[in-house]
Amino acid sequence: MTKLFLGPALYLALCMATANAHESLTQLPATQIYLRGAMTYRNITDNTSARMIPGALLGGEATAPEKSLQLDDIQLVGHYLADDSFAISAKISGHEHNGDSSLTLENIWLTWGLNKSLIEIGRITTDITPTAYYHASESAFNEASLLSDVFFGRHFNDVGVRVKSSLHNINAGVEGWRGSAWPSANNEGAASAFASWQPVFYNSQFTLKTWAMNATSADRRDDRYTNAHTHGSTAIVSSAANIGFTGETQLFGAFASIEHTIVQTRMFAELEWIVSNLNGTLSDDNNQSSQIDAEYSGSRALLGIASQHHQWTVQFDNLILKNHFLTAVNQQFLQQTGLVNNGTNPQKLMFAWQWDFHRDLSLRAQWQSEKLSEDTVEYGSLGIVWNTAIDGARLRHR
Repeated sequence: MTKLFLGPALYLALCMATANAHESLTQLPATQIYLRGAMTYRNITDNTSARMIPGALLGGEATAPEKSLQLDDIQLVGHYLADDSFAISAKISGHEHNGDSSLTLENIWLTWGLNKSLIEIGRITTDITPTAYYHASESAFNEASLLSDVFFGRHFNDVGVRVKSSLHNINAGVEGWRGSAWPSANNEGAASAFASWQPVFYNSQFTLKTWAMNATSADRRDDRYTNAHTHGSTAIVSSAANIGFTGETQLFGAFASIEHTIVQTRMFAELEWIVSNLNGTLSDDNNQSSQIDAEYSGSRALLGIASQHHQWTVQFDNLILKNHFLTAVNQQFLQQTGLVNNGTNPQKLMFAWQWDFHRDLSLRAQWQSEKLSEDTVEYGSLGIVWNTAIDGARLRHR
C-alpha cells in the first residue's frame, strides 16, 4: 500500500519542483547556529515501569516521566548557506532517560531552492504537523502530548526527501521516507503529503492545514526499553516488547490555529485532530497471532496568552481507541499486547507558566493531570529552558 501511495506522491513532488510557482514558500535558512536545551524536575511518584497507554501500541521515544532532575533535551543546530539556492543543515541532539544519556547526529540534510520550490533531502523530520516531533526546548510544555506519543512515538525522524512549494497563501508538500520511524518499521517505506492555508484577517494570523501519511511495518516492536534502543534501560520491560505488528497504518489529520496581538499581548489558540487506521497482524515469539483492525482518533486543544516576559498556556488531549481482533485469541495474548482498555479514553490536561527572565533563559512551571486507565495521576514540574542563537554575521567575522 505504501508503494501505491509513494508513487503518486513522488510524481507530484517532481511536478511541484519543476512548476513555476508565483511565490516562494520560504527563504533558505541563513548561516546560523542555535543552542537549545531544557532541564526539568518532576514531582511524580517514582515510576520504575514502562509507560503504557492501554488500548494503543507504543514505540519510538514515548518513555515514562521520572521523579528526578532530568536533561530533557539539548540541541546544537547549524545552517550553512552555500549560495542563493543551496544550504546545508545539521542537528546534534541528546537527552537523558532512566540514568542513561545519549548524544547523536539527529538530523543532517540539504536544502535546494528550485524554481521557487524547496527540496530537502537527508535525515529530517516531517512537516505534516509539529505534534510529530516533540522537544521540550521548543514546546510550551515540559511534557509531550498524548497524540505525539501514540501516533508518532513522540519524535518522528527518518531518512527521506521532501518537496514543498507555495502559491499565494497556500503551501503544499510531499514527503517520501525510508520507513524506519514510528509508525513504520524495518525500512518498509512511508509517504506523506500536506497542504496549508495561512490567511491574515483583521491583524490575526490564521493557519489551516490538512495532511495524510501511509506507513508500512514489518514486525514492528516496542523497543523503547531494550538494548535495541540507544538510550533505553534493560531494567524496565514493556509488556508488549515481544509483540510485533506487520501491516499498514494510514493517518489523517487537520490543524487550525489563530494568533492575534494587541499592543504587547499575544493571544493564540490551536485545535488538532488526528485519526489512525491500522490493519495487519499481531504476533508474538510463541507463534501466537491475530489479525487486527484498529482505529485511533485523538484531539488536542490549546489556549495561550503571552504578555511581556510571561506566557500562560493550557492544553487538553483526548484519545478514543478502538481495537477489533479479527481472529480468535486467548486472554493471555490479548493482555500481553496492551490493547485492552475496558472502554477508557485516555486524557491529559496541562497548564504551564513560562517566565523569560533573560534574553536566552526561561523558567517554566507546569501542572498536569493524566488519566491513561482507571487511575488519574497528577504532578507538577519545574524546568529551565535556554535558547541561544549566533547570527550569520558574527559567525563570518570570527
